[in-house]
Amino acid sequence: MTTLTLPNEVLVIDRETETVKPQLQKPSLYNVIMVDDDKTSMQFVCDILEGHFNKTSDQAYEHMMDVHLTGGANVGTFTKDVAETKISLIHELANQREFPFQLKLVELI
Repeated sequence: MTTLTLPNEVLVIDRETETVKPQLQKPSLYNVIMVDDDKTSMQFVCDILEGHFNKTSDQAYEHMMDVHLTGGANVGTFTKDVAETKISLIHELANQREFPFQLKLVELI
């Protein structure tokens, strides 16, 4: 049996049966980092954490305070597509309310 690695794909070649089988790879994961600012309301941040990151109200408050006190914090880990979609939707909500709210995407290594 031989393994051939191509960009984004691993193929396993069975020499006895002369078959090639693709081997699934786990997708890369990304942290969504919430960045503190002086304009976005605490309530908006808590609402985002509860509505988009499945935090309870107590967890949302703790995360919001962590972001406020440290300048930023990881609020979730997702595949790239999911993280980018969440960030896009949340930035649109922030823009509608004229908040400078920012989320950043950081790949896990």
